[in-house]
Amino acid sequence: MKRPDLICYDFDGTLCNTLPDITESMNVVLQKNGFEAVPEKQIRGFIGSGIGKLVERAIHYALMQHEEIQTDMSAVTRIGKEMAEYYNDHLIVHSHVYPGAEEILRHFSDLPQIIVSNKPEAMVRRMLEYFQIDRYFELVVGGDTLDVSKPDPAVWEYVKKR
Repeated sequence: MKRPDLICYDFDGTLCNTLPDITESMNVVLQKNGFEAVPEKQIRGFIGSGIGKLVERAIHYALMQHEEIQTDMSAVTRIGKEMAEYYNDHLIVHSHVYPGAEEILRHFSDLPQIIVSNKPEAMVRRMLEYFQIDRYFELVVGGDTLDVSKPDPAVWEYVKKR
């Protein structure tokens, strides 16, 4: 079997279990704004397109549970900012690298390894440093590294040029 030329990882849910901190942060902010908490299994399905989409999906879910609550896009934007700030301050309360992940990174340390995530780049870098696995990555592309984020083809064009 031919060895790859490059290994590209996602971060959330691939190398690191960040779901507990994302869920807790989202629910703290939702409840502060008069919404009920959203179950972790629902939050799991909302992750993958960045914090803005997570907030939008969580608010939509909360509104579907209580039709009498009203909100508008300015509230979604405001709650999104609150969520990003709160989560930034609580990135690594319960999050952890999956068992065996560092062994895989070490096994392939002779190959270029990169991360492409929709989480903001600074957050990914902070977590990589905290978990002491940053040394394995030649490139980290976050959701705010470029004007677009994955799965936009421009992200992969950027990676290929590096």
